Amino acid sequence: MTTIKQLADEHGVPVTDVKVVLRKAFPGNEFKSPDYALDPGQVAAVIEGLPAQRATRRPAARDVRAERVAVPLLGPDGAPIAPSTARPVPPRPGSRVKLLVHGDVVDFLTDKRGDLRSRQAAVQRLMRGMLVEGRAQRSVKGTIGVNRGWLRAPVGDNGGSHYYLWHALAGTGCVAELALGRDEVVVRAVRHHDDTKLLMSAGARTDYLELDARDYVDQLESGDGAADSLSDPQRTAFEAGGSVSITKGHPGAGKTTLHLERTRRHTGPILFMTFGAAQCAQGQRWLDSFAPAGQVPRALTHADFLARLAPGIPVAPPLDLAVRDLRAAVSHEPRLGPWRDRWTALYAELRAWYWGRALPVDFRGVAAVADPGTHDHLERAYRQRRAASLSADAIDAAVIAARAVPPDVRARLFGDLDAARTLATTLQRGGAIPAELADFEAILIDEVQDLTLVEALVCVLVARRPTATTGSRPAFHVAGDEGQTVRATDFDWGELKDLINQALGTPTEVELPGNLRSPRVITHVINNSWALYRSVDKSDRPRGSSMAEVTEAAIGSVLWVDAGDDGLHDICAVAADHGAAIICPGVFVPADIRSVAQAANATVQAAPDAKGLDFRVAFVLDVGRRAHALAATDGAAAGGVRAIETRLAVDAIRVALSRATETLVLVERPLDAAAETALRTLCRAADGRLLDGVVTVDRTELASRLDVDTQDRVEIVSAALEEFDAVFGDDAARALRTMARARGWLGDTDRAGAVQGELRLKVYRAHGLALLAAAATSVDDREARLAAANRDLHLGKEQDLARLALEIRDALKGTDKLKAGVQRIAEVVRTRPEHVRLGLALMELVLADIEQRAEAFELRDWERVVKALEALGTSDEFSRGGAMRRSQLCLAAAAWAVAQGPGKSVTTMAAAALAMVDAPPPALRARVAERREAWDEAIELYREAGLPLEALRIARERDATPGRALELARTAQAPDAGVLERLARVHADLAALAPRDLTEAERISLVQVVRERFGKR
Repeated sequence: MTTIKQLADEHGVPVTDVKVVLRKAFPGNEFKSPDYALDPGQVAAVIEGLPAQRATRRPAARDVRAERVAVPLLGPDGAPIAPSTARPVPPRPGSRVKLLVHGDVVDFLTDKRGDLRSRQAAVQRLMRGMLVEGRAQRSVKGTIGVNRGWLRAPVGDNGGSHYYLWHALAGTGCVAELALGRDEVVVRAVRHHDDTKLLMSAGARTDYLELDARDYVDQLESGDGAADSLSDPQRTAFEAGGSVSITKGHPGAGKTTLHLERTRRHTGPILFMTFGAAQCAQGQRWLDSFAPAGQVPRALTHADFLARLAPGIPVAPPLDLAVRDLRAAVSHEPRLGPWRDRWTALYAELRAWYWGRALPVDFRGVAAVADPGTHDHLERAYRQRRAASLSADAIDAAVIAARAVPPDVRARLFGDLDAARTLATTLQRGGAIPAELADFEAILIDEVQDLTLVEALVCVLVARRPTATTGSRPAFHVAGDEGQTVRATDFDWGELKDLINQALGTPTEVELPGNLRSPRVITHVINNSWALYRSVDKSDRPRGSSMAEVTEAAIGSVLWVDAGDDGLHDICAVAADHGAAIICPGVFVPADIRSVAQAANATVQAAPDAKGLDFRVAFVLDVGRRAHALAATDGAAAGGVRAIETRLAVDAIRVALSRATETLVLVERPLDAAAETALRTLCRAADGRLLDGVVTVDRTELASRLDVDTQDRVEIVSAALEEFDAVFGDDAARALRTMARARGWLGDTDRAGAVQGELRLKVYRAHGLALLAAAATSVDDREARLAAANRDLHLGKEQDLARLALEIRDALKGTDKLKAGVQRIAEVVRTRPEHVRLGLALMELVLADIEQRAEAFELRDWERVVKALEALGTSDEFSRGGAMRRSQLCLAAAAWAVAQGPGKSVTTMAAAALAMVDAPPPALRARVAERREAWDEAIELYREAGLPLEALRIARERDATPGRALELARTAQAPDAGVLERLARVHADLAALAPRDLTEAERISLVQVVRERFGKR
């Protein structure tokens, strides 16, 4: 007898297909077991019914008629690569931040003893950060007692906690006698921890070197005896040379630092690209501080770069929203097979493979996808790419899902990839590049793993083109980490290398093996997490090195906490009180976790949102439970849908574990035997014992374990400021939550341990900016937030921004103060370019508010609106950003004015409004011209608008002769053309008569005839 399983294997179909056919042919029998023995009649029924069943699951081959058109990827056209200098060029003079470096620190940095090199390099890295951000980053401690006000940043040695760089910011009592400016930082000494209580005198200003970025590099980093601010692997990679390079590295390896240092080899225009807006802003601040003379540095996000190449290109929604939309769009489709209810994996597959690898050029044996990409073309390429790694059923079901996505959903979820393919086609054919992106000497791309292959192709094609001014093509450097691809790109270094090799030439490859961010114990945990990839085939794992070298001497700590079934709220409250981040090691934050965290006023985020950020203390939820579940599937995810899900899950865990710079808190719900076993695997040393620094903590003791001395308020708010810098451009709500907690840690300035001076002011400024950004993006408590922003910005000595908050509030109440608000936005942004994004958001808010209230406007309101928009101007990038919205409002103002009827005031306002409209409708221009009594202009505009009868009306009413009216009547085939012809003849005849040709009686008779016919006038 033949079983269901044997018959399915014989015909190469899933067991479910055989069961479906049997259930249709023999109702009433469920045929549940694959070992069910079939009689000959049942076997015959299956053989007969299988072709129809397969047809319902798989598109027939005849449905794919895509023509295979060969389109080779063009290589470099022979243009040389722009030259770079052998050594970094010193920064231009005059950086915003200045350091006052005491002679003691200068002596320390110039000491030639070899045992000081690591600490000297750490001090240099700290001072570089101060020159960029105006303060030290990470783990900054305060002091109390006689040294109250001094800040201490660890510089390593003996476990990372024994030596500190003592420094102070403006406004702190300990350096009051130095009369610091707002952007001056005092760097006083390098001291051992045991000397903390010994009095530190600020001394006199003459004891210090006053250094901008150029002076600092020239005097403290130059020369054969100076320590190297780059690590040894970073320096080796930097010296490797090559104008086309690939840099690989683990989390915290220093890839971004290396990239930014490379920019100092160029003195022309350069472009630095990264994924997040906040990281982009940080990069721009670094470039502005360390750019050499003559260099024009520009930082853009990946999305901004594509948008400038192709204005109007869609922006893909966040992962959670995209998955939700995809599910809503295709869940009705019954043929989703292995993708059913695995919506995240399906979205990742469609984005990374179906659309994201649909290149308009031949690549890796797959023919080009024509543009526009029809489903036939997309399917043909997709099947070719995935045939070796996915089952036929999974490929068929993915194709069915892709074809089931409605056009509007496709545009929203994958429209950016369609547009990128179109853009790549244009660039491949030699299409023009905008001038602002055409003259770069170097292009450096960070977080390259966040680009799909078609987006990477666009970047490569731009780099392939020589600049118009020099004839050279730019140097091209990319950096990334294949193990952090949690953004649905399924990134592959091999593909990117082939792409670069074909279009630009053979790249130099370097790898940064260390971890400069995480302390020793956390680095070991991250390394151990690599074993989780055993659940998938090697072909589906990251291809790079599995272990990061332990390069950070700090010990750090890893805490295990049992949250039980009901203790998550308490743990979230502790995290909120200590300014810690809570990270869910998945691609989403489950609804129950989000609601509990919000109730505790804690920040919670999924791994994709935490990528690229650092936290002094990071709480990671349920890693043990997730690791145990993955271990249970060891070897079961060999290809297919499970491999995609597993790869996403492991990537997310590794991102979450690598965020902490000091303390990693692993929270389990509950910490049962299975979770503990998995945690022990993650946290064990090579000899099998637990790593030093791993401690189990009762949840009731967690707060005391994390409690800090009062002087460590400085460390908490410093960490909060760093988090604010990292998220402000991307997540206004989170930035506000972060700074609200930081503000609560400031303390009373009259008490020991309170945050003092410029650091305190930075908290007020950041909180005020966060309130402004939140007000711009949400209607919740908008007026109260603007008032609070005014208060905190005033406390932070940001008077212009403080006034901006109040003027925005007033502008939203009515039109009488609208002009002042608009002018203030423009003024602040033009003088403070770091606030361009915020200014555009506020301008959008004000203009959107005008649109909402426009129906109730009277003349005075519209006049104020027009005057405010005139004050905005049109000359710079900021004003151009709101050009479309302004044009729409001015068009509405002019239309309203025309509808009111004649009047000098409304006509004046309409004319002023039309002057600011891009391509105003000729009909509207004609009506305004008519109101201005510009008759000839009105006639021509009516003709241009295709309204000859309106033009005829003006001509007959206002033209002394009927010639033009007759021409218009004939053009419009107006019924009064005959009348106008006779009138024209009368005019012509009368014009031929001279007064002397008529007698007095004839003149009187003629006048009498006219009066009788047309009446007296």
